[in-house]
Amino acid sequence: MRKHYIDNIRWSAISVLIIYHAAMAFNTWGEPNYITLHGSRAVISIVVFQSPFLMPLLFLLAGVSTKYSLCRRTAAEYIKERVTKLLIPLTIGTLMIMPVMTYLADRFNCGYSGSFVLHYKVFFTKLTDMTGADGGFSVGHLWFLAYLFVISCLFIATSGLQKRINTAVLKSSRHPTVMILLAGLPIIVFHELLSIGGKSILEYL
Repeated sequence: MRKHYIDNIRWSAISVLIIYHAAMAFNTWGEPNYITLHGSRAVISIVVFQSPFLMPLLFLLAGVSTKYSLCRRTAAEYIKERVTKLLIPLTIGTLMIMPVMTYLADRFNCGYSGSFVLHYKVFFTKLTDMTGADGGFSVGHLWFLAYLFVISCLFIATSGLQKRINTAVLKSSRHPTVMILLAGLPIIVFHELLSIGGKSILEYL
């Protein structure tokens, strides 16, 4: 049975995310953006307030949805669904939406004066910090889809091992919650090792 409250929390969070990204144009700490406007502490306070919990919330909701999805699907069916809902939109968006955004960023931030068509070559050959703010290749805001797909595959690949570990912890430990939390320490300590463009896949995992 579909959990409508999860859908409601998700679309509410995504609605706030639109405001978040718009506000990033006014950031006061020099972070690259497609369009950078005069810094405003009042506007950017929206980002500062939302940053600690907004994206973790969306990944948490994705994890909850996965739990219910796997009650109705096999692992193979689940991965096939992830390809349809995540990998294909990611590919199409990277090929069709991101060249437009990086073209605008290149014109605004770097003074690019060539045509949009010629900028396609720039997009696919200029590899820098993956933010796209300098006109180089980037998946931009679609990084969320990429991370979700990778994490989904990792979850399916290790789900059997996770169940065995969790069962062993619950049976052998007097304090299973503490043991499970301690098992997450490596993610906290080493999360920057798998950080791309300032976003750590371990953090969101």
